[in-house]
Amino acid sequence: MVFKIASEVLESLPDVFKNNDKEIIFLVADKPAKEDTDNDADDEDTLGLYEGTPLIERSVNDNDIIPARITIFRLPFLDMCDNIKELKKEVRLTILHELGHHFGFDEKDLEELGLG
Repeated sequence: MVFKIASEVLESLPDVFKNNDKEIIFLVADKPAKEDTDNDADDEDTLGLYEGTPLIERSVNDNDIIPARITIFRLPFLDMCDNIKELKKEVRLTILHELGHHFGFDEKDLEELGLG
């Protein structure tokens, strides 16, 4: 279900995101690995993870950039959402949040944009 919703969200993104998402690998996993979170409490609440070099940190001299990855963690969504409408909203928000990191926004910036 989460994978299907994530696919629908990606298809519905504005062109500014679609033009840049070709260099991002999107994945859905059950939950984050222990090394992907700051502490044991976070792994149950972590909805998504961006791994890569944000666009604003790249240089024209960077030839060997590894594609960025955005992973969405399905079990935390299923635990927190009570219905399909809420699930769709939260998956979309998380994908936009993680894409924001790809474009160079930090947590404070994303919070101010309503994507916290």
